[in-house]
Amino acid sequence: MTEEKISETGVDLDNFLPYLFDHFMATWNQRLDARLRAAGVTFEQWRVLLMTLQIGPMSIRELSAATLIPYSTLGRLLTKLERDGLVRRRSRPRDGRAVEIFITEEGRRRFAEIYPIATAVYQEALVGLSVVEHAALLHFIHRLRRNIGME
Repeated sequence: MTEEKISETGVDLDNFLPYLFDHFMATWNQRLDARLRAAGVTFEQWRVLLMTLQIGPMSIRELSAATLIPYSTLGRLLTKLERDGLVRRRSRPRDGRAVEIFITEEGRRRFAEIYPIATAVYQEALVGLSVVEHAALLHFIHRLRRNIGME
């Protein structure tokens, strides 16, 4: 970064955490998306399968918050996942008016097939980090999340 750019904006992007995190995650997610697409699944579909498997059945609004996929986009995505037999919609047991999304057995099987892809992308990002550095990184990220009210 040049002195002119730093003095003009007052921001050193090479050391500005929000920019670095955003850029890192965008690149990571693009890399994961490319690999998942080669296996027939999009990054967004991966997120839906991951969250419904990890958390369990949830409303579309809850799923939108968990996956970070806009509510308006999620409906079309769920229609495709349903058509492919990976998720289903059903009435909530305690409130028949509300609908929840859950992963099917086929969705679980598909997730198990693509999970190694996500694991490989994760491991590639950790190359060169020691176990102690990895633990420290997680510690600091959790602290930052608490600082902004995420935990």
